[in-house]
Amino acid sequence: MEPPRRRVVSPCMRMFLVALVLLAGCHRSSTPLPAPVPDTPPPVSVPSFVDLQVELPPEPDEPPEPLDPCEGLDRVVVTAPNIELQCKDEHRSCDGTVIFSLRNCTESTVEFVEMQIRQGPGTLTFTPAESSVAPGAVWTKDYDVSRRGTHSVVAMLREGEELVSTDPVELRIDNPAREAALKACEACNGRWDTRGLLRTEGCNCSTTDAGKECRDGDDCESACMFDRFEVVRPGSRTCDADGSCVVQRELGRPVGRCSGSAMNFGCRARIQPGASTDPPVTLPWRAPVLCVE
Repeated sequence: MEPPRRRVVSPCMRMFLVALVLLAGCHRSSTPLPAPVPDTPPPVSVPSFVDLQVELPPEPDEPPEPLDPCEGLDRVVVTAPNIELQCKDEHRSCDGTVIFSLRNCTESTVEFVEMQIRQGPGTLTFTPAESSVAPGAVWTKDYDVSRRGTHSVVAMLREGEELVSTDPVELRIDNPAREAALKACEACNGRWDTRGLLRTEGCNCSTTDAGKECRDGDDCESACMFDRFEVVRPGSRTCDADGSCVVQRELGRPVGRCSGSAMNFGCRARIQPGASTDPPVTLPWRAPVLCVE
């Protein structure tokens, strides 16, 4: 039996077959191929400006550099800051604290003798426990006050055998509540003075019904001050034939005038509230006296 024969392909035929395969692969198809879709990343949610809350680190608390109270000075400096009194009873029962100080801004130790607070002919003196004040050192003194006023503050220093004083510093102690009370007193046409046993300073406002006739304490803005008695039943005397007599005394009601002031000090006869409903009194009668101090 003969072995099978092998088909021999010539080189030319081989090149022809390769060309045919290439032409078949480059043939354009009638159905268009879909365009490739690029890889699109998913949408990113961007927060609004309202949502963006960024906390910045807190700034360090750096206290300002303290000012040098002796900068540009070469002398002893006295200070006495003005104050305003605080009151518990309107413009009365007031108090406050004054802080005096002496600072040595010289380059040598000074001998401090005393601090003087002057007002008119009076002088209040404070003596330091230690008289020597070193360069840059300060002496302070707290003092409680209760009255308004303007004072002159000086320090007495010893230089050798002589006493010298610093330049005077004005100290003003104000009472704002009193100033407001004075304006209110002016608005009510009042009189500002000191009255009563306690010598209390205040305003006595004027009334708008001063001098009006009144028969009851409630008839007036302030007080009904007694003026006279008005007779409501005259007195009479009736006698019988046998000589016996019956005497009826006259009856009356108090009548007064409205006070011209809101406050009435001293001991004065007044008509009390509700007096108009009281029964008449037998005359002569003494009106009740009320003392106000």
